[in-house]
Amino acid sequence: MLEKILTEEKISKEMIDRVTRLPLEKIVDELNNHKITSKQLTAIYCYRSATIGLRLNLITEVNFEAAIRQAEHCDEVRKSSKKRNWTFNDSEEKIGEFLHPLFGVPISIKDTFDIKGLSSTIGITHRAFDLKAEDGVIVSAMKEGGLIPFTKSNIAQLAMIYDCYNFLWNRGMNPWNESRSIGGSSGG
Repeated sequence: MLEKILTEEKISKEMIDRVTRLPLEKIVDELNNHKITSKQLTAIYCYRSATIGLRLNLITEVNFEAAIRQAEHCDEVRKSSKKRNWTFNDSEEKIGEFLHPLFGVPISIKDTFDIKGLSSTIGITHRAFDLKAEDGVIVSAMKEGGLIPFTKSNIAQLAMIYDCYNFLWNRGMNPWNESRSIGGSSGG
């Protein structure tokens, strides 16, 4: 599915490398200036997590198909409303005239938060395959603002230790040096 979308959207390896190195405010600028669509952006991050994230145990589950559908919806809203994302350069009094600041931006969700159709394991084996019937409050609020959950991030068991390790998903590895910890309670 991802390869097909990358081809259809004319996304090159160079574009993937360039976009995944952009800071968030530049990603929003690219969306606002129609240099990239939410569908392209989401496909790029889905591809990156499928290739690097899985290999390094950084992600637990994927939500790619739903994320692509949501990205297409964001692109339709952006096009039909002719609105752009609010930025800090815009007046706070006129915030209602804009889209949410992160509208159309993909986001990885920590494996402690519920996404409909996925497990929220918190790194515990007995919680695996317990698919959630609906989005949790946090994810619902994110989606309402136009954020696009595309994957779930690996975490330390119960999110309680300094290293991203659990018996279900294994240790999340540092992409810069696999012999080092990525630290923290979130590994993705």
